[in-house]
Amino acid sequence: MHEPLALLGAAVVVTVTVPNVAQDGGLGSIRAILAQLPEAHTLAPGTMVAMADRVEPRKATVFSRLTGRGGEASLHRAARCTALLARGYLRVGGGTAADKVDWAWGFAP
Repeated sequence: MHEPLALLGAAVVVTVTVPNVAQDGGLGSIRAILAQLPEAHTLAPGTMVAMADRVEPRKATVFSRLTGRGGEASLHRAARCTALLARGYLRVGGGTAADKVDWAWGFAP
């Protein structure tokens, strides 16, 4: 079995647009994520679908510049994984790539 992070190059990457990421780290954004995900049964079996935690750029603060905690909004991995499960994906998981981007993924049945 391949490491899912190594398969990102062949994955269908869904870029999520959420106008206002809540202070809860995006957990409240599950409905918005669901609306942007294809149903698992519409894809070829075994197709990997992946979503990064990055949503939209926001203004960098002094704190974010000093700590390296980006000026980008992010969605909680639990919200992305919940949306993948709700759309019918299997082997749902997540991990952090070498470039520190947090990914959530699932595979079409």
